[in-house]
Amino acid sequence: MKTLLPLIQTLTASLMWFGLALLALALFGLTLFGFTGQVSAAKLKGTASVILQEQTTVNDLNYTLADIAKLEGEDSFVEKIGMIEIGRSPLPGGSLTVTESLILSKMRRFVDVSQVEFPVKKRTIIRRSALQISGADIDQAVLLHIQNQYPSDNIKPRLLSKNRDIFLPKGELNYEVKLHGKYKKEGGYRTYKVEFRINNQLTKTVMSRVYLKIYKEVYVAKNDIGYNQVIKESDIQKVRLNVDRIPSHYVTDKSVLIGKQSKRPIATGETLQTRTVEVQPIVKTGDKMSILYENELFRVSAIGVAMRHGRLGETIPVRNSSSKKIVQAKILNSNTVKVN
Repeated sequence: MKTLLPLIQTLTASLMWFGLALLALALFGLTLFGFTGQVSAAKLKGTASVILQEQTTVNDLNYTLADIAKLEGEDSFVEKIGMIEIGRSPLPGGSLTVTESLILSKMRRFVDVSQVEFPVKKRTIIRRSALQISGADIDQAVLLHIQNQYPSDNIKPRLLSKNRDIFLPKGELNYEVKLHGKYKKEGGYRTYKVEFRINNQLTKTVMSRVYLKIYKEVYVAKNDIGYNQVIKESDIQKVRLNVDRIPSHYVTDKSVLIGKQSKRPIATGETLQTRTVEVQPIVKTGDKMSILYENELFRVSAIGVAMRHGRLGETIPVRNSSSKKIVQAKILNSNTVKVN
């Protein structure tokens, strides 16, 4: 008997702990499955007929049962099941097929469907109402925007591809055409974007690729122009060119060219550029110059010789004829320089 006593005590303790574990598990299970002292909401019960049409149009992003079917039955029951959301609407202008099985699967979460019937059709096609914007209208909007951007230039924009029709949700429509990206040249290949807004919300963006020709009258060399040659009016002529095909420093005003000298040889027909001509030097190497020294206390001058060509306002080296020293002096006119 004495040998059985420890065994009985151990078994009793084990049973006690097992009982406590079962109790805790039961309490946990009740909480887990929602039985916390409150009765969960029961499914709606009632009788209803869901009458589907051949096709239906919806407006919103999501659609309810009442949006796609005529409901007959008990008023309160029909009103409640009509608010059940069935799914997401197709894209504007698009369509999809909704079946009886899909509708019932959505209803079963809230309704006892045993008394719900589909007496006419088992499926319907729903379409999303939309604003249709034709591709031709989008193209025209882009071209009109370009024309307004270059009112005084002779331009010829060409669309590289035509836009397709688009479908947008119904609402108050606004759009804006913008140049997409940054471009150094005036013409050439460019991308424009058309932003469509419905009720002030950005809804869709359409990209449009364009090749833009801008024609201007620019000056070209009428004949060969040599290095350091002074340009006369007879050396140049005006022609109409697409500026995308010529250097960006082209010249449209002949006064920028006449009287200047070339910085390099220029071939006949070559587009004249502001960077290929320069002002003639008023001082040449070897010219005798009056060197002016002055400050607040005194003013003296000396005779010197220019060591290189120079233009009005430039600083050049000048050698003092008496001291033989070379100083840096600013050109005031064709025969006077001032020491800096």
